[in-house]
Amino acid sequence: MTDYPAAALSMYQGRLHGLSIQGVVPPQEMAAAVRRLDDLGLPRHGTIPGVDAAFSYGLMIAPTGDHPRGPDPELYLAAAGPAAAALQGLLAPPGLVPLLSRVLGLLSGLPAAVARAADGRTYLPASVRVFGDGWGAPLHCDTYMDSPTHAHLHQVTDRSTQLSWYLPMSLPEQGGELRIYDARHGEPGLVGDDMAALAARPHVTVPLSTGDMVLFDAGRWFHQIMPARGPTPRRTLGGFAALSADHRGLLFWS
Repeated sequence: MTDYPAAALSMYQGRLHGLSIQGVVPPQEMAAAVRRLDDLGLPRHGTIPGVDAAFSYGLMIAPTGDHPRGPDPELYLAAAGPAAAALQGLLAPPGLVPLLSRVLGLLSGLPAAVARAADGRTYLPASVRVFGDGWGAPLHCDTYMDSPTHAHLHQVTDRSTQLSWYLPMSLPEQGGELRIYDARHGEPGLVGDDMAALAARPHVTVPLSTGDMVLFDAGRWFHQIMPARGPTPRRTLGGFAALSADHRGLLFWS
Protein backbone atom coordinates (compact mmCIF):
# COMPACT_ATOMS: atom_id res chain seq x y z
CA MET A 1 0.00 0.00 0.00
CA THR A 2 1.45 3.34 -1.05
CA ASP A 3 1.67 5.99 1.64
CA TYR A 4 -0.29 8.62 -0.30
CA PRO A 5 0.87 11.70 1.65
CA ALA A 6 4.47 10.81 0.86
CA ALA A 7 3.86 9.99 -2.82
CA ALA A 8 5.12 13.24 -4.35
CA LEU A 9 8.25 13.32 -2.19
CA SER A 10 8.89 9.63 -2.93
CA MET A 11 8.84 10.43 -6.63
CA TYR A 12 11.28 13.30 -6.12
CA GLN A 13 13.56 10.95 -4.19
CA GLY A 14 13.40 8.38 -7.00
CA ARG A 15 11.73 5.75 -4.82
CA LEU A 16 8.43 5.75 -6.71
CA HIS A 17 7.73 6.04 -10.44
CA GLY A 18 4.04 6.83 -10.12
CA LEU A 19 0.68 5.75 -8.84
CA SER A 20 -2.99 5.63 -9.76
CA ILE A 21 -5.95 6.48 -7.54
CA GLN A 22 -9.31 5.03 -8.43
CA GLY A 23 -12.58 6.92 -8.53
CA VAL A 24 -11.41 10.51 -8.13
CA VAL A 25 -14.28 11.62 -10.38
CA PRO A 26 -17.34 9.36 -10.84
CA PRO A 27 -17.69 8.08 -14.44
CA GLN A 28 -21.14 9.67 -14.84
CA GLU A 29 -19.70 13.05 -13.83
CA MET A 30 -16.89 12.66 -16.36
CA ALA A 31 -19.45 11.80 -19.05
CA ALA A 32 -21.30 15.02 -18.20
CA ALA A 33 -18.01 16.96 -18.37
CA VAL A 34 -17.33 15.59 -21.86
CA ARG A 35 -20.77 16.81 -22.95
CA ARG A 36 -19.98 20.28 -21.56
CA LEU A 37 -16.65 20.65 -23.37
CA ASP A 38 -17.91 22.12 -26.62
CA ASP A 39 -20.18 24.55 -24.74
CA LEU A 40 -17.30 26.12 -22.80
CA GLY A 41 -16.11 28.13 -25.77
CA LEU A 42 -12.49 27.07 -25.33
CA PRO A 43 -10.29 27.40 -28.41
CA ARG A 44 -8.58 24.29 -29.71
CA HIS A 45 -4.78 24.36 -29.84
CA GLY A 46 -3.07 21.91 -32.18
CA THR A 47 -0.42 19.66 -30.66
CA ILE A 48 0.80 17.97 -33.87
CA PRO A 49 1.22 20.20 -36.95
CA GLY A 50 -1.40 19.55 -39.59
CA VAL A 51 -3.29 16.97 -37.52
CA ASP A 52 -6.82 18.01 -36.59
CA ALA A 53 -7.31 14.92 -34.41
CA ALA A 54 -4.63 15.92 -31.87
CA PHE A 55 -5.31 19.10 -29.91
CA SER A 56 -5.90 20.57 -26.47
CA TYR A 57 -8.64 22.67 -24.96
CA GLY A 58 -6.54 25.34 -23.29
CA LEU A 59 -3.08 26.50 -24.40
CA MET A 60 -0.63 24.13 -22.70
CA ILE A 61 2.68 25.36 -21.37
CA ALA A 62 4.38 22.26 -22.82
CA PRO A 63 6.24 22.27 -26.14
CA THR A 64 4.00 21.22 -29.03
CA GLY A 65 4.27 21.16 -32.79
CA ASP A 66 2.92 24.71 -32.92
CA HIS A 67 5.24 25.90 -30.12
CA PRO A 68 8.38 23.69 -30.16
CA ARG A 69 9.88 25.39 -27.07
CA GLY A 70 6.57 26.07 -25.41
CA PRO A 71 4.37 29.11 -26.08
CA ASP A 72 5.57 32.65 -25.49
CA PRO A 73 5.11 33.41 -21.76
CA GLU A 74 2.88 36.45 -22.36
CA LEU A 75 0.76 34.57 -24.90
CA TYR A 76 0.37 31.71 -22.46
CA LEU A 77 -0.57 33.85 -19.44
CA ALA A 78 -3.01 35.97 -21.45
CA ALA A 79 -4.80 32.82 -22.58
CA ALA A 80 -4.65 31.10 -19.18
CA GLY A 81 -7.07 33.40 -17.37
CA PRO A 82 -10.11 33.02 -19.65
CA ALA A 83 -9.44 29.29 -20.12
CA ALA A 84 -9.17 28.73 -16.36
CA ALA A 85 -12.48 30.53 -15.79
CA ALA A 86 -14.19 28.36 -18.40
CA LEU A 87 -12.67 25.11 -17.11
CA GLN A 88 -13.73 25.85 -13.53
CA GLY A 89 -17.27 24.87 -14.51
CA LEU A 90 -16.23 21.66 -16.22
CA LEU A 91 -16.79 19.51 -13.12
CA ALA A 92 -19.61 19.56 -10.61
CA PRO A 93 -19.25 21.81 -7.54
CA PRO A 94 -16.94 22.63 -5.86
CA GLY A 95 -15.31 22.70 -9.29
CA LEU A 96 -12.01 21.89 -10.92
CA VAL A 97 -9.40 23.80 -8.90
CA PRO A 98 -10.72 22.82 -5.43
CA LEU A 99 -10.76 19.16 -6.51
CA LEU A 100 -7.20 19.26 -7.84
CA SER A 101 -5.95 21.16 -4.78
CA ARG A 102 -7.50 18.58 -2.49
CA VAL A 103 -6.30 15.46 -4.32
CA LEU A 104 -2.79 16.72 -5.09
CA GLY A 105 -2.55 17.96 -1.51
CA LEU A 106 -3.38 14.46 -0.28
CA LEU A 107 -0.66 13.04 -2.52
CA SER A 108 1.98 15.40 -1.20
CA GLY A 109 0.91 16.06 2.38
CA LEU A 110 1.38 19.74 1.51
CA PRO A 111 -0.84 22.66 0.48
CA ALA A 112 -1.40 22.35 -3.27
CA ALA A 113 -2.18 25.42 -5.36
CA VAL A 114 -2.17 26.62 -8.95
CA ALA A 115 1.17 28.17 -9.89
CA ARG A 116 1.24 31.96 -10.22
CA ALA A 117 3.46 34.17 -12.35
CA ALA A 118 5.63 36.87 -10.81
CA ASP A 119 2.91 39.46 -11.51
CA GLY A 120 0.27 37.37 -9.73
CA ARG A 121 -1.53 35.99 -12.76
CA THR A 122 -2.38 32.32 -12.44
CA TYR A 123 -1.17 29.61 -14.73
CA LEU A 124 -3.71 27.37 -16.43
CA PRO A 125 -4.65 24.77 -13.77
CA ALA A 126 -5.43 22.00 -16.27
CA SER A 127 -6.06 21.38 -19.94
CA VAL A 128 -8.00 18.76 -21.85
CA ARG A 129 -5.75 16.79 -24.19
CA VAL A 130 -7.42 14.97 -27.08
CA PHE A 131 -6.05 12.22 -29.32
CA GLY A 132 -8.27 10.91 -32.10
CA ASP A 133 -8.00 7.66 -34.01
CA GLY A 134 -4.39 6.75 -34.74
CA TRP A 135 -2.75 9.41 -32.58
CA GLY A 136 -0.86 9.53 -29.30
CA ALA A 137 2.25 11.13 -27.82
CA PRO A 138 5.79 10.00 -28.78
CA LEU A 139 8.50 8.93 -26.35
CA HIS A 140 9.65 11.89 -24.30
CA CYS A 141 10.54 13.26 -20.87
CA ASP A 142 8.92 16.37 -19.44
CA THR A 143 12.03 18.32 -18.51
CA TYR A 144 11.59 21.54 -20.55
CA MET A 145 14.81 23.02 -19.20
CA ASP A 146 15.26 25.20 -22.29
CA SER A 147 11.66 26.40 -22.50
CA PRO A 148 11.32 30.17 -21.97
CA THR A 149 7.77 29.60 -20.71
CA HIS A 150 9.26 27.71 -17.77
CA ALA A 151 11.72 30.41 -16.70
CA HIS A 152 9.61 31.49 -13.72
CA LEU A 153 8.77 27.89 -12.77
CA HIS A 154 12.51 27.18 -12.69
CA GLN A 155 12.79 29.78 -9.93
CA VAL A 156 9.83 28.78 -7.76
CA THR A 157 9.85 24.96 -8.02
CA ASP A 158 12.30 22.17 -7.30
CA ARG A 159 13.47 21.28 -10.81
CA SER A 160 15.16 18.00 -9.93
CA THR A 161 12.15 16.51 -11.70
CA GLN A 162 8.64 17.38 -12.86
CA LEU A 163 5.51 15.34 -12.18
CA SER A 164 2.66 14.80 -14.58
CA TRP A 165 -0.94 13.96 -13.72
CA TYR A 166 -4.12 13.23 -15.65
CA LEU A 167 -7.68 11.99 -15.28
CA PRO A 168 -9.18 10.08 -18.24
CA MET A 169 -12.43 11.66 -19.42
CA SER A 170 -13.23 9.35 -22.33
CA LEU A 171 -11.33 6.33 -23.58
CA PRO A 172 -10.80 4.89 -27.07
CA GLU A 173 -11.94 1.39 -27.92
CA GLN A 174 -8.26 0.34 -28.06
CA GLY A 175 -4.92 1.94 -27.26
CA GLY A 176 -4.34 5.20 -25.48
CA GLU A 177 -2.40 3.66 -22.62
CA LEU A 178 0.51 5.35 -20.87
CA ARG A 179 3.79 3.42 -21.08
CA ILE A 180 6.63 4.29 -18.71
CA TYR A 181 10.02 2.92 -19.76
CA ASP A 182 13.03 1.79 -17.79
CA ALA A 183 15.02 4.62 -19.35
CA ARG A 184 15.97 7.61 -17.26
CA HIS A 185 16.65 11.08 -18.61
CA GLY A 186 20.37 11.83 -18.38
CA GLU A 187 21.31 8.16 -17.96
CA PRO A 188 24.96 7.66 -19.02
CA GLY A 189 25.16 6.15 -22.47
CA LEU A 190 21.50 6.73 -23.22
CA VAL A 191 21.03 8.36 -26.60
CA GLY A 192 17.83 10.35 -26.23
CA ASP A 193 17.04 10.52 -29.94
CA ASP A 194 17.39 6.75 -30.51
CA MET A 195 13.68 6.09 -30.17
CA ALA A 196 13.89 2.51 -31.44
CA ALA A 197 16.41 1.59 -28.72
CA LEU A 198 14.33 3.33 -26.06
CA ALA A 199 11.13 1.62 -27.19
CA ALA A 200 12.85 -1.75 -26.79
CA ARG A 201 13.49 -1.09 -23.11
CA PRO A 202 11.32 -2.80 -20.47
CA HIS A 203 8.23 -0.80 -19.63
CA VAL A 204 5.08 -0.79 -17.54
CA THR A 205 1.68 -0.06 -19.03
CA VAL A 206 -0.61 2.02 -16.86
CA PRO A 207 -4.23 0.88 -17.12
CA LEU A 208 -6.85 3.48 -17.94
CA SER A 209 -10.21 3.95 -16.24
CA THR A 210 -12.47 6.95 -16.58
CA GLY A 211 -12.26 9.22 -13.53
CA ASP A 212 -9.10 7.72 -12.02
CA MET A 213 -6.07 9.93 -11.41
CA VAL A 214 -2.56 9.01 -12.52
CA LEU A 215 0.44 10.88 -11.07
CA PHE A 216 3.95 9.95 -12.21
CA ASP A 217 7.56 11.13 -12.43
CA ALA A 218 7.49 12.47 -15.98
CA GLY A 219 10.69 14.47 -15.74
CA ARG A 220 12.95 11.47 -15.13
CA TRP A 221 11.39 8.54 -16.98
CA PHE A 222 10.79 8.31 -20.70
CA HIS A 223 7.16 7.64 -21.46
CA GLN A 224 4.67 7.73 -24.30
CA ILE A 225 0.94 7.59 -24.99
CA MET A 226 0.08 4.73 -27.31
CA PRO A 227 -2.06 5.66 -30.34
CA ALA A 228 -5.79 5.72 -29.74
CA ARG A 229 -7.79 3.34 -31.91
CA GLY A 230 -11.49 3.73 -32.64
CA PRO A 231 -14.09 6.47 -33.09
CA THR A 232 -14.03 7.59 -29.45
CA PRO A 233 -11.13 9.99 -28.78
CA ARG A 234 -8.79 9.70 -25.83
CA ARG A 235 -9.66 12.74 -23.74
CA THR A 236 -7.74 13.44 -20.56
CA LEU A 237 -7.86 16.29 -18.09
CA GLY A 238 -4.27 16.83 -17.09
CA GLY A 239 -1.26 18.93 -16.26
CA PHE A 240 2.00 19.03 -14.34
CA ALA A 241 3.07 19.47 -10.73
CA ALA A 242 6.25 20.15 -8.78
CA LEU A 243 7.33 20.72 -5.22
CA SER A 244 7.88 24.36 -4.43
CA ALA A 245 11.53 25.38 -4.17
CA ASP A 246 11.28 25.43 -0.36
CA HIS A 247 9.28 22.15 -0.23
CA ARG A 248 6.51 23.87 1.68
CA GLY A 249 3.88 23.30 -1.01
CA LEU A 250 3.02 21.65 -4.29
CA LEU A 251 2.34 23.78 -7.36
CA PHE A 252 0.37 22.56 -10.38
CA TRP A 253 -0.28 23.93 -13.87
CA SER A 254 -0.86 22.91 -17.46
